[in-house]
Formats: sequence, C-alpha cells, structure tokens
Amino acid sequence: MNGLTKQKKGYGNRVWEVDLLRGILILFVVFDHVMFDIGAMFADSFSTPLGIRISDWAAGYVFESSAFGRWRSVTHDFFIGSFVILSGVSVSFSKNNALRGLKMSVWAVGLSVAMLFYGEITQDNSVWMNFNVLHVLALSILLWSLLDWLKTDGDWIFLIAVLAIAVGSYFNLENEINLVASQGQKQWTRDLVFWLVNNNRVSKLSPGDYLPFLPYFGWFLAGALAGRAIYKSPRSIMGYEATPCVRPFCFCGRHSLFIYFASQVLAVGLLYLIVEVWGWL
Repeated sequence: MNGLTKQKKGYGNRVWEVDLLRGILILFVVFDHVMFDIGAMFADSFSTPLGIRISDWAAGYVFESSAFGRWRSVTHDFFIGSFVILSGVSVSFSKNNALRGLKMSVWAVGLSVAMLFYGEITQDNSVWMNFNVLHVLALSILLWSLLDWLKTDGDWIFLIAVLAIAVGSYFNLENEINLVASQGQKQWTRDLVFWLVNNNRVSKLSPGDYLPFLPYFGWFLAGALAGRAIYKSPRSIMGYEATPCVRPFCFCGRHSLFIYFASQVLAVGLLYLIVEVWGWL
C-alpha cells in the first residue's frame, strides 16, 4: 500500500493534505520550542553531568553554534515560512476568517501576557514573546478578512504580497549587514514598530521568540492566492483519504493551535518539576 486508501463517498470535509503538511510542520515548531526551553530558559538549572550535557546540546542547536545548530539555521526559516504559507492556503476555503483571526489574536495576546508574567516572576526577560508566528498569523488572517470583505481583486492582493515580501526581505538583508558592520549598535526603527520588519531591537523587546510581520505577511497572501486557485471548494483534491499511517500528522495539523500552546505549557511544566523541584537533571 502507498499509505492511502480510496476516498469514500461523502469524504472531503477536511482538506487532509494541508492538515498533513501542517501537522509535520507544527511538530518541528514544538521540537524547536522544547530545544529553546532546555538550551536557554532552563540552561542554568541543570546540575547533573547528564543534564548539563543535554542542555549544552540543546544550546548548540538553539544558538546555532554546533553542526546540528547550523542545520537549524538552514531549516528554521523554511519550516516557519512553509507553515505561514499553508495557513494562507487554509483561509482560502475557511468560512469565518474574521472570527478565526480574533480568536487567534486572543491567544497571541494571552501568550505575550503569560510570558511577560513568567519573566517578571523569574526575573528573566529572555522569555518574553511579544511578536512571534502566532501574532503574525492572527494579524494576517484579520487583514485577509478585510481584503476579502472589500472584494479586493486578486491582482491587487498579488501586488501587496510582492511588496510585502520585497520590503521584508530588504530589511532582513539590511539588518544582517548592520549587525556585521556595527556589532548590532545601529538602531534604525522605533520600539513601537519593532514587530514590522526584522531589526536588532528584537533582542530586548521579544527575545524569547520573534517573527517579523514582513515578509511573512506576503508569504501568507501568496498561500491564500494559491489556495484560491487550487481549491474551488473546501474538499481534498487528492481523491483519496489518509490511512492510519498519516492520520496522526493530519490530527496534529487540525489542532495545531492547541498543540502549539499545550506542548509549551507541558514542556515548561515538566522541565520545572524535573530540574527545579526534583533535581533529577
């Protein structure tokens, strides 16, 4: 068997191929966050030889100072970008994107408040997450809802996407040049718009996790336009349904927002108990 079975009549309320890809990507996001928890958030709390070794390995990944970390430098942006694009594809066949965007905004604000609160308790602002992929997606979905409500022509949306990608990519490149040329001292943007494009104020305003709005809003729009072109109705185009070997990934894709939060809460809670309370590592 090739991992697929013939699609049953009436099947197709879920576009399972998008769920599958999104599920694989959210698992990478979970892994990346757990590595940050071990290698950065709890890095100084490990006390046993094994614990220190695990923490050092995770830190090498997070800060891209090891061979495994250099692999992250190549794959991280690709996986995050792909997740944003697939989220764009999803809105093209969703019924109530405005409500989805509002719900995600609440979750995003809740995440920021929770991490700020945690940082105050632990006196560690390195965990602050004031603008990351969740905030990017929430704002992107709301803006897409506005464009859809205004019946914006696809050509205009395409132009907005191209401009967003071009502007964001330019500032990404400029930021890298500035960091090399001035050791991160050049500050060209105001704190209030630190989230808009990549810049080195991020190190103090959203050090725990950060994703600039541009160019990723452009990639989100590109995904939405692709979804419009590929999916004329909210049904799978594969003609087959997923079998048990791929359904776990589809499940993760369907519940990616819950997994995003639950995995982080579970990881931080377990690490706190294992490292801080019980001292096992």
